[in-house]
Amino acid sequence: MTIDFLKQKISDMKDITQEQLAQLKKIAKQEAKKRAETFFSNKMVNHTKHYQKKYEFDMGKNNDLTWNNEGDAFKHTYMQAFLTVFSSEEIAQKLGDMHENDGKDRNQPSGEENMDLWNNNQGRKIGLEVTNELFNEYGYNINYFELYPTIKNMIAKKVHQRMKAGKLITNPNDKRRYVPKNKSATTTGQDAPISSSISSDSVTQPKLQNQSSKTSSQNFSDIIRQKYKSQQSENNKKFNRIFKSHNTSTPTGSGHWVTINGAHIFIED
Repeated sequence: MTIDFLKQKISDMKDITQEQLAQLKKIAKQEAKKRAETFFSNKMVNHTKHYQKKYEFDMGKNNDLTWNNEGDAFKHTYMQAFLTVFSSEEIAQKLGDMHENDGKDRNQPSGEENMDLWNNNQGRKIGLEVTNELFNEYGYNINYFELYPTIKNMIAKKVHQRMKAGKLITNPNDKRRYVPKNKSATTTGQDAPISSSISSDSVTQPKLQNQSSKTSSQNFSDIIRQKYKSQQSENNKKFNRIFKSHNTSTPTGSGHWVTINGAHIFIED
């Protein structure tokens, strides 16, 4: 059953069956998911290009701008940090893993998958760091809308610092290996032991037997998010009063509206 056939059938609801309607809804959902992923991915590429001008890390050309290079490492790390701050570490990892699973279906080389998963993990660590720093600076009343440019810059700076320190993988031939938490009995982080020429950060050190499954940073971030979510309804009402309609209050800059935790937010390109 083709999309064109379903479109033709949907034009006359009297002739469409429940089975056909269910198939149409499934296709529409898949298409919406694909378009959303493409939009967000393109947004992250635009952010990467913006910060490349500031930090001057290596990028490719044309369709290889962010492929197996420093630009690729920056984009993945930045994207996971962004998702961790504005949603949660769990959601960020789920979306990142889903993307890599799609890569397997496209026969993505194992070195490229490992590079992406490693950098994704580094990004989530950065996201937790930024979340804690925001809490220390602003307390529970963090206005993510007003602080959006600041948060982007905080994330980008930390990503670049990790890249310069050699903590990101910028080449798929790198010998370091990403190991998921549930497959590693010797480390608390998701990174396998790395070369002695590059120092490991504290999150990848061996776990003590009496240590909880989460780091203190992660537990602290969970507390922050619980407090933040309890105030989300009130914040959303404020946002809705300010941005009641996209038509009546449209920013003049270039960008797109997105919804984060129920709040409509304008993201600049």
